[in-house]
Amino acid sequence: VEYQKVSSINATRLTATSLGPGQAGGSGYPLQSSFNNAVNLVENPWFNLPPTGVGWNVSSTAFISPTTVGYNGSLGVGAVGPPGAGGYGQISTKNPIAVQAGQTYLLSVWMEPTAALNGTLLIAASFQLNGVVVGSAVYSPAITLSGGWVNETLLFTVPSGVNQVVLFPADWVGGTTGGLYIDNVILNLLPALG
Repeated sequence: VEYQKVSSINATRLTATSLGPGQAGGSGYPLQSSFNNAVNLVENPWFNLPPTGVGWNVSSTAFISPTTVGYNGSLGVGAVGPPGAGGYGQISTKNPIAVQAGQTYLLSVWMEPTAALNGTLLIAASFQLNGVVVGSAVYSPAITLSGGWVNETLLFTVPSGVNQVVLFPADWVGGTTGGLYIDNVILNLLPALG
């Protein structure tokens, strides 16, 4: 399993050279000519479908806020409070998402700190076979937020023997101060190269 953080994406042309070394040899082959038209595999990515929280699981320090203005200006965000030393604050997809082994996916999430964060903030994907966790999860590098909405991504290839993924667009470990909003959670299958 490999991951790579993608710091910026051209909305109309994502190439292998945009992803960096090790992804199709940096060939420049277009991964998709119209990335905006890719299908989002996440249920309720804007946290605004009734009933509140449909499609999402939250830990004890997290909740879905249908009245908070999110990244795109609409109402609805996922919110996480400090999980405490040794604790964790998570928002994850309620239902596993069907994926294909050997295929590459891009998870994108918009994040905004409500106050300065400490602890470790990540985004992650956990793999399953028919609802049973298999193998190791894949994690982004630690994320540092300083203010305003920021897009964070996780690129991963699904290992063999896996047919589902559970997404963790917010995985905050050991934080004792701050707060976090997330919005616009998107999972896209990237076309195969070649």
